[in-house]
Amino acid sequence: MLTYNPKLGQNSETDIVGGYEYIKDDNHEFASASQGFITDAYGVDNLNAGTAVPVGYPYSWHTESALSSFFGRANYGYAGKYFLTGVLRRDGSSRLAPGHQWENFPGISGSWRLSEESFMRGNPLGISSLALRAGWGRQGNQAIQPYQTQLLLKSDGGSLYPFGGNITTGLGAVQVGNPNLKWETAEQTNLGLDYALHNDRITGTVEIYQKNTHDLLLNVAVPQPAVVSTQLENIGSLRNRGLEASADMKLLSGPHMSLNGGLTLTVERNQVTSLGDNSAACAADSTTTSFRAATTAKCTFIESGFVQGQGQSNQWSEVIMRGQPLGTFLAPKFIGVTNGQQYFACTAATSDCKNGQTTNPADADRQFIGSANPDFTVGLRNDATFGNFDANWLWRGEFGGKVFNNTALVYETKSDAAQGRNFIASAMSLPDNIHEPAKFSSRWIEDRTFVRLQNLTLGYNLPKTLTRGRQTHIYVTGDNLMLFTHYSGYDPEVYVNLGIASRGIDYLTYPPTRRFTIGGRTQF
Repeated sequence: MLTYNPKLGQNSETDIVGGYEYIKDDNHEFASASQGFITDAYGVDNLNAGTAVPVGYPYSWHTESALSSFFGRANYGYAGKYFLTGVLRRDGSSRLAPGHQWENFPGISGSWRLSEESFMRGNPLGISSLALRAGWGRQGNQAIQPYQTQLLLKSDGGSLYPFGGNITTGLGAVQVGNPNLKWETAEQTNLGLDYALHNDRITGTVEIYQKNTHDLLLNVAVPQPAVVSTQLENIGSLRNRGLEASADMKLLSGPHMSLNGGLTLTVERNQVTSLGDNSAACAADSTTTSFRAATTAKCTFIESGFVQGQGQSNQWSEVIMRGQPLGTFLAPKFIGVTNGQQYFACTAATSDCKNGQTTNPADADRQFIGSANPDFTVGLRNDATFGNFDANWLWRGEFGGKVFNNTALVYETKSDAAQGRNFIASAMSLPDNIHEPAKFSSRWIEDRTFVRLQNLTLGYNLPKTLTRGRQTHIYVTGDNLMLFTHYSGYDPEVYVNLGIASRGIDYLTYPPTRRFTIGGRTQF
């Protein structure tokens, strides 16, 4: 990396940085195992002493990839009020297809310190600092596994061929390569305001942004028959819009005590703007609110959020579709239980739909139930001192959004008792018939709003008379101390990867730990 600081004038400041970076990943692993030993004395030094080899052993693998990057940045400031920054990267990735491996990623941003202008002096609002900034940039994503562009084969017990009177195990495809894979790119525009009031007693920022992502790298279904069911492709685009705001305040300041507080607010909305829909009818309505209307218009959609549990084969809970955010739940709408049977809303097109109700919902009866994305997120942090004592704490809350309680679908079903399977005790109080099977629906999709005491730390500075003049601080910290939510599971803040870009699914998720730490530090 090289840095150059030219002198362009008395009121100007300039620095230029250029460089080159090369990263190579070389990962490999080999494993072997044995079991059925008559003694533990060997440890791992005599695997041959075992009487059986576990399924899947031995195995080995080796992958390589490389990323090569040229980059440059130039900063220019004038009169301490006007600032401009330009960046340019050129990246090349071996994980992408030849002809698509190199891409340019530029960016530009600028800021204006309004508080330094003459018209801001002596302002009556108590503004001590005010700056307006704006920026635009283009970024790339190549975070996929190596060799996705190539056909991959492995030894396949189902591919047997006779050679010379002997049966030989052949090779079968485990991946169909995509020779057109390219960078997933995102363009983001930001507009922000940084402020300070009353001699910096109150400081903060307000920022709005829009991020458009193109050529999404997604595993999508391939037409059958084919040797594999999915293939990695560049398909579709996504738009994110948001607002981020923060305020930090000095609430109390004195010689022996202080109290500071900070508040953050985040609001974000994402929407799939394209999945390569070629239908003119679909293109005419990019914000379809009816799943039936979208499928009638031949809008492309991708099933995701696959449902786990007995009897849930090929069942899915989320859909990726134009006009909807990622993490959108699509499910039959649960009406209630009558005479021990579950009833769901349906349409006249469903064969056994009577009076708008059915016990056997079809995919055409699914409705949008909301998404796993919160409406907004709030954080509140504080720190305080009182004499030799100090404390800081953080509250965090997410409001709105849904979570699919897949664990309840599987284990809070009364029919488990009739099948000799484990179940949650509360299942016995449900009005369902004991032979009524578990059926995926909006019944198991709950509100995910929560407020959490994320962290609390209490500390004390020991008197120097006890520590021979050394500054010594002891403290106790607690993480994940309290959770307030109406969600019936352990914790609504969950993530289980059960499909493409799935989110907000709780299936056998181990709850986050409550952790306590006691420590101290001293200076010598």
